Amino acid sequence: METCDSGKDTCGVIKHEIVQVPPMNTIPNGLQCPACYAENSYQCSENTVSCTGVQTQCFDIAGKITIGVLPLKTAMKGCTTESECVAPKGEKGLDVDIVRFECKPASSRGHKALGFAPRVALLLPALSGLILVLPLS
Repeated sequence: METCDSGKDTCGVIKHEIVQVPPMNTIPNGLQCPACYAENSYQCSENTVSCTGVQTQCFDIAGKITIGVLPLKTAMKGCTTESECVAPKGEKGLDVDIVRFECKPASSRGHKALGFAPRVALLLPALSGLILVLPLS
């Protein structure tokens, strides 16, 4: 446990920063991506989904998330933003072993212009949320 000298204004104080998050834009933007989610596999059955707002990229990610000693294979495809097209890294207490990660521009014709095959929906933020929530479990 840390002890503090008297006179330090940060002793025992937890500072919180307020972060403003813009509202989610759920209006379709005319672009499409193949999308799916699967656990215990690096592959998933795809459907074509419509991208919304500023989602202009299609992602394809597969990997193993390990929490402690419990590994979980996961595959996911869907629409995302250009800024999210960065491979996720492990968090404290969480090890992420990416076996496949790719982003390609979304298309108004969906999977045909992307070289993906079509089929269901889940997005990269869902994996990010899983990465953030799993250490809390």
